[in-house]
Amino acid sequence: MQYLKFLIYFLFSKLIFLSIYFSKSRNINLLYTIHYGFGDHLFFCVEVRDKLNSNTKIFCFSKQQNEIASFFFEKENIVNSFLLMPKFMNESHIGYHFLSKNINFKPSNFKRIAPDNSLIPISLWYGGTKQSIDFIKQKIDSSKISREIKNIFKKPTLCFFVKNFSKH
Repeated sequence: MQYLKFLIYFLFSKLIFLSIYFSKSRNINLLYTIHYGFGDHLFFCVEVRDKLNSNTKIFCFSKQQNEIASFFFEKENIVNSFLLMPKFMNESHIGYHFLSKNINFKPSNFKRIAPDNSLIPISLWYGGTKQSIDFIKQKIDSSKISREIKNIFKKPTLCFFVKNFSKH
């Protein structure tokens, strides 16, 4: 079973590298992060929104990443891997065991200022700026989200999430 799992993740990683290579050969600058997971990709999308243009696009290798990017951006700003990794597969596993170990994997390394004035990767700490919060609110207002969920955001809201740092 371990060999089958290894083979599947290995093949997906090769498709990801091939997709990156193909896009770069067409002179498309791809933005992608070395931090994996729902929240990491969400924060990454919010932070890179001003960097996207006709030659710079956000790269997604999983269905989950594509859903997040599609919420924020039009299709022309997104480049997907030739075959998107299904949601049941672990993005952290492919990232830590296959992608980040390859010299051809060169993720965007955007940083922001933390409360102690140090520079840290955007996915490690997120306190939204007024512009980023307004951007998210505008996307929520223009999307097809139920009225009940929209009403939650009209009141002060505290959101907890648990981050899984699993590499397996």
